Amino acid sequence: MEFPVEGRASAKKFLEYFLSKNSFPASLEDAVPVQPPSTNGRGVRETEVEAECMNMCRNLLAGCSCPGLLNYNITCAAIQELMGGSLEEYRLKKESPDEEQETEKMYSEGLLAVATVRAAHTVCQRWAESLGPLTCPRSRPDFSAFCMKNKRRKMEDRHSICLDINTLYGIKGFAHDQTFFGVYDGHVGPEAADYSSRHVHHNIIRHPSFITDPVLAIKEGIKVTDERFCSTGFKSGSTAVVALIRGPMLYVGWVGDSQAYLVRKGVAVQIMEPHKPDREDEQQRIEAAGGLVINIGVWRVNGNLSVSRAIGDPKDKKYVIGDAEVSEIELDGTEDYLVVACDGIWDVVNEEELTSHLEEYFIKGGTKSDAAKSLVQFAYSEGSGDNLTAIIVFFDSFKIPVKPENVSGTETGSAGTETGSSKTETGSAKTETSSAGTETDSAGTETDSAGNGNGIKTSSAGTDSTSSDNN
Repeated sequence: MEFPVEGRASAKKFLEYFLSKNSFPASLEDAVPVQPPSTNGRGVRETEVEAECMNMCRNLLAGCSCPGLLNYNITCAAIQELMGGSLEEYRLKKESPDEEQETEKMYSEGLLAVATVRAAHTVCQRWAESLGPLTCPRSRPDFSAFCMKNKRRKMEDRHSICLDINTLYGIKGFAHDQTFFGVYDGHVGPEAADYSSRHVHHNIIRHPSFITDPVLAIKEGIKVTDERFCSTGFKSGSTAVVALIRGPMLYVGWVGDSQAYLVRKGVAVQIMEPHKPDREDEQQRIEAAGGLVINIGVWRVNGNLSVSRAIGDPKDKKYVIGDAEVSEIELDGTEDYLVVACDGIWDVVNEEELTSHLEEYFIKGGTKSDAAKSLVQFAYSEGSGDNLTAIIVFFDSFKIPVKPENVSGTETGSAGTETGSSKTETGSAKTETSSAGTETDSAGTETDSAGNGNGIKTSSAGTDSTSSDNN
């Protein structure tokens, strides 16, 4: 739908501010206010350019306090501007003739940062003179996101949020609003989680079957991210759990042991089964491939990794595969919220503790915007030593719990109008940064034919099976 009048007025003000703070980088050597991705010195593949530039553009605009929905509009136009022109001057210069024979073009991440700023500046300049068409979703869910570096040496968690896929990716005339949430828990370094947070959603949304077959798009989007990362030279890996909300349907895809729970009428419903080495079918698959599942305090693949599927981990790829499973859930209007979180949460918080903690939090006056922070702090207090990341997405049917004695029907706490909050905290110093109302990146239905009361279908390796409450 079209931007409201007041939104267009604030858009004009932002465009003027952005242009006053950022000059057009005429030279490729000009410094630009955006951080290029770390590529281990290899550069950016042609197939990765759009995702990397889109991420840089969103970060560039967010760094100038661009409103989230305007950010999507400018980024979409800037990327169309960039990808519609020649990228030849941004290519990596090869040192030998043999390198010129590579099958895929490679680009300099630093030069692409310049290209991104140029494209954003061009769009802002054009729109400042005559504001282009701006779109926004009919509605978007309230959400809360929070992450905390705990007792680990490095913060290896990442998350990504896109509240308006249709605008960001220029999808016209689609019947439903679409939102995306992802949590990535890295191991052996942060590179795989960092890469996944920039590429998983992009590879899913750009999949040719995204509109007609989102299950296939999620599976193959995660798979291609895994394949491309494994050829970067990095050795790390990452779990992934992603949620796509499309009108009356929820799609959850995952590799590894990060999890999502859907809460309906105050009860947590298990909608997925994490990939752990001691899961019977996973153990059989690993052993059939020649690997071992060994208990060293926790079950591990060949005595090493405690997850049986992941993005990355090229050294163990024969056993730790990147094939995602996907659950389809029909939303029936009784949903309260969705929680997407890393295993640092779920190792110490079970389903009952999840719902009881959040109910108590809201009864005491807690707001939606700080709900994820409360959950992370609860997991910390319960003894989790892992890095902690949680996203809570609230559905329209969610009613904030009230104290038992409050029977007047007046709700306490949040009025339910927050646009979301994304926060980061360091466990040792307890320092916190907040970007309320913005997203942080490091954007036909099928029902359950078997009549499952939860409306959940799980798909793996190209087959669908109807799941029970416990999947």
